[in-house]
Amino acid sequence: MKSQANILSLPPNFEEQGYWQERFASKTTFEWLVPSATFMSLVAPYLSASARQKIPNLGSGTSDLHTHFRARGYHDVTSLDYEPRALDRGRDLEEEAFGDAQMHYAVADVTKLADNLGRPEAFDLIVDKGTADAVACGGDVALRSMVLSVRDCFAADGVWISIIAQFLGYAVRAQEHPFRGPGD
Repeated sequence: MKSQANILSLPPNFEEQGYWQERFASKTTFEWLVPSATFMSLVAPYLSASARQKIPNLGSGTSDLHTHFRARGYHDVTSLDYEPRALDRGRDLEEEAFGDAQMHYAVADVTKLADNLGRPEAFDLIVDKGTADAVACGGDVALRSMVLSVRDCFAADGVWISIIAQFLGYAVRAQEHPFRGPGD
């Protein structure tokens, strides 16, 4: 009879870069939580008619989400991930879909965007398919670092759309700015 130690396994360390390095060494494409077409239906009300929004895709991984933006005419999309292999795959997906790569790709840690991007950008729409979940696996300090990092990259009327699998336990009163914590 197998022991419980052999039957039970610990969840992956989603918050650790080593996990993603190993995963992207072999995984060429994967959609977290929902297909990109479904996510785009959530994003659609926040897209401008001019298609001139600056949009980062946080923790882009091997998703094809950026190609859905390009198909709608949005070219100022930056796929951000801290694993270069994921960004290479994103570039490949764009080339397969359109014959070339016109979008932007940058190695970045979502908890330190200003450090990684040189200066905070003024992004109009920030999207995230499960990245906040992965960061939350590192605990409250890591998640707060991400939230503050993202906050510093917003345009004046920017919006962050994040789809997550777990309840993170954060609530914001209507009169509070959602990205300001105590003492900010």
